[in-house]
Amino acid sequence: MRRQTTCCLLAGLAAALPAATPRAATPSTGAPGAGTPSPGEPPKDTSSLAQPSVAAAGHAVPGVIGSRAAPPGAANRQVALTPPATSVQFTTYAMGLFPLTGHFDRFAGELDVDPTNPNTCAVSLDISVASLQMADPSRAKDAVGPSLLDAAAYPHLTYQGSCAGGHASGMLTMHGVTRPLELTATRQGDTVTAQGTLHRQEYGVTGLPGLLGRTIRITFAVSLPDGLAKLMAH
Repeated sequence: MRRQTTCCLLAGLAAALPAATPRAATPSTGAPGAGTPSPGEPPKDTSSLAQPSVAAAGHAVPGVIGSRAAPPGAANRQVALTPPATSVQFTTYAMGLFPLTGHFDRFAGELDVDPTNPNTCAVSLDISVASLQMADPSRAKDAVGPSLLDAAAYPHLTYQGSCAGGHASGMLTMHGVTRPLELTATRQGDTVTAQGTLHRQEYGVTGLPGLLGRTIRITFAVSLPDGLAKLMAH
């Protein structure tokens, strides 16, 4: 009798309750937290997930090499080698006795000094051969003509090298020929002067053998900015 009463009560209770409505499936939105935020919840910033960092993509980041930050003040000091703070001159001899001098008006380059070792540097210079100036314009015209430097065929004279202490070692390209050229540097005040001597025949400059000497002395002079001059003085 008790069992029948319990069954009747359960049956009546089940009939009184509403039928359960199946829940609709929620579409998947991928990674957790990437879906629509709940009401009242601020939107989540997913920009870092959508866009990899520049460093992660393998690009250079200013002040960073790989994943290591560059030490403060480690950037090299660069000095532009342009007139009038820089000069490029040459000297040769007529008939081996009388000096002939000239200078170039148009050139550009860079002196790169390591502040952690200011007695070392790298240098590059590109000179316009046609910009040669001499006291006698007719001699300058002859010097850049086809019998000597031949500016029409070889418009640039370049030098690239490195320096340590009072010496510079590099490669000089002139008249289409590239050869080593050693320079000896001296310093007076804020001005650094570097000189080297070359044999013009080695560069294919063979014209006027009876009038011009075999050697040419090239002189580079640069006025250093005050801050760099003080740095190199120590």
